[in-house]
Amino acid sequence: MALINEFQQAVGTVTLDRFEQSLAVYQQQFAEEEFWTQKQYLIWFHGKDIQKAMQQHKSQYISLKDFFDWALNEIDVNQYPDLIELQNRISSLQ
Repeated sequence: MALINEFQQAVGTVTLDRFEQSLAVYQQQFAEEEFWTQKQYLIWFHGKDIQKAMQQHKSQYISLKDFFDWALNEIDVNQYPDLIELQNRISSLQ
């Protein structure tokens, strides 16, 4: 019963308006020249796939989207050598 209720709640969030809003965001992102010329698509595609795989593997953990939103505002990348290295590697793709 709990699984059915959870599924119904999740499905209830799917609406035409939300779909059109998401579509507009993706279309805008894909239309930006930098997305392609700076190879930002590599980060976007791999990042979303990794995020989804991690959430499926350990679904009991905090939503990765919520964590990423928090981390972007709270974590200073310059304090962590591994994050600095990752940032440098991503920058070299541009």
